[in-house]
Amino acid sequence: MVKPKPPKPTPAPAVKAKPVETKKTPVVKAAPKPKQPEVKPAVSRPIFFPVKTCPCRVYKRADNNISIDNIRMARRELTIIVPRRTNFEQLKSLFSCVAEKERLEYGDLDAIWITAYGEGSSMDGLPLAYGIWAPINGWDDFNHTKDKSLYRWDYRRITK
Repeated sequence: MVKPKPPKPTPAPAVKAKPVETKKTPVVKAAPKPKQPEVKPAVSRPIFFPVKTCPCRVYKRADNNISIDNIRMARRELTIIVPRRTNFEQLKSLFSCVAEKERLEYGDLDAIWITAYGEGSSMDGLPLAYGIWAPINGWDDFNHTKDKSLYRWDYRRITK
């Protein structure tokens, strides 16, 4: 007898793998930290003059900023009223005091021009003195505004 040949195995139908579904577990967030005030690092500015209470009053403050060829110079003009019988040496220290307070309060200034009048005198008359804190070549020196250690004071006493 002839044995029939066994049938050829037929390939099993391809089973597509189903993606396994995973349950998303809820993420437990940590309780928010209480907000602490942000502490900014101290800005180190060189202090040129001692900071103190100035025994004078600022009468008028005006910005005289100027820009030429993409160079900006922040300048400020101040008129102060000083006590009577203030001598010229005291005026110099007052100018330094007022300039330091202006730079600390209003930011980095490139030049400051201060005019001092005596208490009770007319603002239309002659002032007691001028004090100009500026770069080495004066009020309009744009090229030397970066290095404030080279700045100098120029005092002009007005005699009556």
